[in-house]
Amino acid sequence: MMTRLGYVKPQHGWRKSENHLTAGQYQAVGLDMQGISPDQLQSLQSDLEGVQSKLEAEDFSGLTRHDLTGAILQSGIQGYLAETYAMDRIAGRGARVAASAHR
Repeated sequence: MMTRLGYVKPQHGWRKSENHLTAGQYQAVGLDMQGISPDQLQSLQSDLEGVQSKLEAEDFSGLTRHDLTGAILQSGIQGYLAETYAMDRIAGRGARVAASAHR
């Protein structure tokens, strides 16, 4: 099976990616659109803690593939973006440059 993803960059036109998938494989896509809010990060952390509690209690009822794999990938992507936004603001202050406001 193959997926084809694409998005438009106004200055450069379409950027496309083709990926061959194996049965049972999990694919995650992360887009940096408007930044990550503290509420989003808190919600994601709460979800991950809930999954961890269920796993530790060996209660697997209701857990999905996204709970076990996707949420971990999502937290990595969103955590990385939140960190780069914070570093951008810190570097901007030090250089007295206005950094874009991400929420």
